[in-house]
Amino acid sequence: MTWAKRMTSGAEILILRLGIAAAIPQLRLPDATVGRDIGRTQWDSVVEIGRSSKTLLLAIEGLRQQGIPIPATVSAVADNEKRRILAINGVNLANITRLSKICQNASLPFVLFKGPIGQFLAYGSHFLRPSSDIDILVHRHDFGRASNLLQNSGYDLPVECVNGGLISGQRGGVKAGH
Repeated sequence: MTWAKRMTSGAEILILRLGIAAAIPQLRLPDATVGRDIGRTQWDSVVEIGRSSKTLLLAIEGLRQQGIPIPATVSAVADNEKRRILAINGVNLANITRLSKICQNASLPFVLFKGPIGQFLAYGSHFLRPSSDIDILVHRHDFGRASNLLQNSGYDLPVECVNGGLISGQRGGVKAGH
């Protein structure tokens, strides 16, 4: 059964919104009283929703900033999630460094976006959300050269990149996951 079918109220979503909004200063905070009396079942749903939407750590951090007590069991799950994200995003940051050197050495103009780099710009940390791949953007006329360069450097490209498919509505995006 999915979390959407199990939820009996919107309190879990409000809790996540509060946490995320508190962690990102530009967002408007919802009513902070919503998280004060959350029950065990609701915390379980908050954790499940937060993990599935990749916002658990961001939300927990914001909830702590609002003075909402986080149960020990939720903190333990968040700590495990943090270790998992550190491992995943650490590998991606190492690959970003390698990928950047490869492109620079080939005089291939590129832009990194989303992933740990985007997280740092948005949240001030590379490690609040798991990043499953590395996203780069190259000019349309460099697409074939970029694809060949990355594949020859040991990167596996998704089928849409190998076939020159559309990424985010723009021809020329290259997604590389090593």
